[in-house]
Amino acid sequence: MLSFRLTCFNQSSKSFKSLRYDGAKNSNSYSNLLFQLRAQQPIQRSFSTEKSNLIALVDAIKKGNHQEAKELVIENKNLLSEQITDYKHPNNDHTALQVIITKDNKTEDDNNLVDFMIKHSTEPELYQRCHCTKRRTAWMYAIEKNNYRIVKAILDRSSNQEFLNIKDERGKTAFDYAIENWIKSRRLEEEQDKISAANILVCLADHPGVKTYYDMKSVYGDCVEEARRTIEKKRIKDMSNKFCEEFKTKAEHHIQEIGNKYLENLNRKRIGPGGKTS
Repeated sequence: MLSFRLTCFNQSSKSFKSLRYDGAKNSNSYSNLLFQLRAQQPIQRSFSTEKSNLIALVDAIKKGNHQEAKELVIENKNLLSEQITDYKHPNNDHTALQVIITKDNKTEDDNNLVDFMIKHSTEPELYQRCHCTKRRTAWMYAIEKNNYRIVKAILDRSSNQEFLNIKDERGKTAFDYAIENWIKSRRLEEEQDKISAANILVCLADHPGVKTYYDMKSVYGDCVEEARRTIEKKRIKDMSNKFCEEFKTKAEHHIQEIGNKYLENLNRKRIGPGGKTS
């Protein structure tokens, strides 16, 4: 049984295409693969196998081909530590995890793929800084994107304080990003965005491995306590709404029972003891 994957670059669409083949050489899938290859333009630049797989992975992420992306991650153990150059910004190199975290308008499938990639990443890969001017980690990008789910998933995989408190090119840690994200979120109208930012900040502030450098009298301390109050208000509001819904449901059920009993009594009076209708 022959099985392999090829990555081709299409000059007209300026995109890479990953072609997978499984089966015997004389099968229809082999002929179909050759047909697809003929449709591609010649590759202008040669890549190593790892780089080709990384290109295919990033392309799958951008196109939403989640199953193909997962297969590439499983087949190539070191793929998540590789960095790819952004053709729009030649000086910026990012890992595949950083690429999908910074993707706009992520779907639930995108988030599930992020969880999958985090699960298959080592701690050094999770906190690998991108080769760009800002030197950020995937964690910092997740905070900047205000994605509490990803931040929590990375934090749950972390134990090394050196990684938790790594700094970017400007000397900012993930906690600094969380503070900035919280301050920015206070101007947003969407309550869910504020709650996400509050959860991120409190999550980092309460983690024993994260150096926060704040006390109750500092600006950082005020932000953290404000975030705590926001979360508590949301919790109380949710509890109140839940209570109101439960009370409403019980009240409607009780009113229905009273109405049914009233109709039963009314029918009994109309029929009378002798079975005659009054």
